[in-house]
Amino acid sequence: MAEDPPEVVPDVILGHFLKDGRLKVIPAKAAKRRIVLDHLVQMFEPGHRYSEAEVNNLLAPVHPDVAALRRYLIDEGLMERGRRLLLAGGRHPGDRLTSRTLLQK
Repeated sequence: MAEDPPEVVPDVILGHFLKDGRLKVIPAKAAKRRIVLDHLVQMFEPGHRYSEAEVNNLLAPVHPDVAALRRYLIDEGLMERGRRLLLAGGRHPGDRLTSRTLLQK
């Protein structure tokens, strides 16, 4: 019988990577990065279309590498790219990822 994977605790992960609202480093491990991205996407209104400049302005106070954060948000399906606009995904503030959801990614 296979063992269950260790529990991923989003608040612990966020506490490790965020300090005073700034991202200290972009997590290398996908599961941890997904938790951070889920937190960051809550800055955006679901379904709203943002220009790349608007996305950059919102992400810049969090981390200087806004291009990497944008790319990760798109790669994880949290944002969609379309004709010079980025569409925030359908996640709503307060929606929480479970460890099972994270491990399925």
